[in-house]
Amino acid sequence: TTLLQAQTIPAGTDIVEFIKANILDQDEEQAFELEGGATYEINSELDFGTRQVTFRGDKTNRPIVKFGIDGVIRTCGGLKIKFINFDCTEQASNGVVECTSNPPASLAASNFGHPGSVYILQNPIIFQECFFRNVPRCLFHTGYSAWGVEDVRVTDCIVQLDNNGSTFGDGAVLSTCGDSYFNGSQSWAGAIRNITIRNSTIYNIKKNAKNRMIRFWSNQMGRIYNSQYGSATIENCTFSQTFTDKEFANNTPNRAEYTITFNNNICYDCWRLQKFIQGNCTKNVNKSSNTIWGVTQSVDSTDKGSYATEEDPLFAGDITQPLDLAQPNGGVNFRASGSISSTIGDPRWRE
Repeated sequence: TTLLQAQTIPAGTDIVEFIKANILDQDEEQAFELEGGATYEINSELDFGTRQVTFRGDKTNRPIVKFGIDGVIRTCGGLKIKFINFDCTEQASNGVVECTSNPPASLAASNFGHPGSVYILQNPIIFQECFFRNVPRCLFHTGYSAWGVEDVRVTDCIVQLDNNGSTFGDGAVLSTCGDSYFNGSQSWAGAIRNITIRNSTIYNIKKNAKNRMIRFWSNQMGRIYNSQYGSATIENCTFSQTFTDKEFANNTPNRAEYTITFNNNICYDCWRLQKFIQGNCTKNVNKSSNTIWGVTQSVDSTDKGSYATEEDPLFAGDITQPLDLAQPNGGVNFRASGSISSTIGDPRWRE
């Protein structure tokens, strides 16, 4: 009863064509809902443009959306994706969700008094209670144009990557990095001001020496926004092979105005948290509430000295198994049995 009233997209309908025909040009948020248990396809660009949109399924009987090779979701007005399971096996875009490729001039940074050569996306991008199968590159990528994104949140999700890094070296689960342009000229500015990842599992079924968990194009928030302030909050999450041979993040702002919260997380076969939790940041990190375990690389000395306790979580299930979107929790099991790791991480594995 608290959900925003939505237009229902009938099962068997082309999602892109339905939304093109029914989306309204208005400032107020609008919603589209998929039928519970149905299967849909996105085979071309679905761009919501400057409109604020909720794109959701049924909370208790999630629909499945399959991407074709040209399928991608884009926005420059803010987007909430809820209660949908996505099969990204055939997708070829850099991101499951990307920013609009040809943004309107009204979103240029100069219109907001910001110093960087970027477009500004002020409303949040939210992934809530969704599963993602075989993500080939990024969950979220800013795309072709240079963007300063205010807020990206991932909550209560399972994101399963099928990514060895060979097709997009600038990728990450959340990435602003790559060939970005502002008004036709290449720009090195691009960032996400506030990142939140909670109660989620993010894992890769392949080794990867190219990518990171988070990538910023610029570590200077003041080049993009009107201040240096920003934050990254990661709590109650389970990470496996995300990624095995590269730093957990790069170009994280390394200054006191940027706040990092990192607690109750399991990091298995991940490397160098210290490149994410930079030394000059304002830190809210309780070492005893995080665990880390090295497989491909030995655990970094700073990581185990300051940010996490070294402990094998001894996961109960096959951690290289792709999600089965028809099964509860994707048919995988990341229940941990270590003395610390059994009490932290994604809460779904402790239920």
